[in-house]
Amino acid sequence: MKDVWLYSWDDECFSSDEYESKEKAIEAAKEELRKLGEFKRWVYIGKKEEAYIPCVDAENILDYVQDRINDEFGEFGESWSSYIKDEDEKILDDRLNEVFENWINEFGYKPDWYMVVDVEEIELNEVANEG
Repeated sequence: MKDVWLYSWDDECFSSDEYESKEKAIEAAKEELRKLGEFKRWVYIGKKEEAYIPCVDAENILDYVQDRINDEFGEFGESWSSYIKDEDEKILDDRLNEVFENWINEFGYKPDWYMVVDVEEIELNEVANEG
């Protein structure tokens, strides 16, 4: 998969068109300034990366279940989760995450946002006066 580069004037809103190289993103930013007849000293260039949904954590779920057991059954069930073996918790973790990922894909809950990484502040020349 090829890299996708974006630029921003404020290091927050990377809503420019997409470019196949950092250099092309810089040139596009300069071209925008030329068209507007403006000068800006800095542009921020970053690489677009697909966002992700964090995994489900079996340990947190088991802690939640243990809390519910404690609330509903008091001292009778307070040590239930202490008997769970690490390798069994790992199996639960893997299975939960597989089901969660399948659910996300089946119902279309993939992220519609992205991350911008490797952001670099680039100093520009006086673009408005360039020919």
